[in-house]
Amino acid sequence: MDVIFLNGASGSGKSSIARQLQELSHQPYLHIGIDSIIGMMPSKLNNLTGESANSGFYWREVALNGGQRGFKIQKGEYAQQLNTAYRKMLQSLLQSGIRLIIDEVIDGDGEMQIWRRLLQPFNCYYVAIDCNLAQLQRREIARGNRKLGSSSEQFYRVHQGVDYDLRIDTHANSSSECAALILCAIEDLKCNQL
Repeated sequence: MDVIFLNGASGSGKSSIARQLQELSHQPYLHIGIDSIIGMMPSKLNNLTGESANSGFYWREVALNGGQRGFKIQKGEYAQQLNTAYRKMLQSLLQSGIRLIIDEVIDGDGEMQIWRRLLQPFNCYYVAIDCNLAQLQRREIARGNRKLGSSSEQFYRVHQGVDYDLRIDTHANSSSECAALILCAIEDLKCNQL
């Protein structure tokens, strides 16, 4: 498998699962996601605690189901440019034979279609990382490094209209159990393709 694509809300457990996949897999995988790229940006370009617009990433308050409020990440001009370059970088890594675990918070099916077109030449396995809203909110508070209300917004958006090869529930399973389930499912897929 060239790509294991993990999609889920922030705090759903994607990074922990990715680390376990790296440990359990017999093949080497590079774990990467947009958070890795954001971490390399000059921090002055991002406003990840407030809501004022800038050229990097920032938050916008949005209405959620039931009249609740949440926060959705926005991309300024530089962030959009960086996001495009990030996707091209992933293509280049794959073309060089590097296997990837992509850790993403996508914007529903529209963005997933962009990813599917981009990754179409490669053997990909798409995994929904599910976690119930109450647990996401607890994790968001415990982490202390996320905008409160962002996980709620992502909970309602990331899987909207998206088809997956597998769905994993991180509330019911540990990260190592989730990784094992993913690798077993990929092995089943390989066996069924023979």
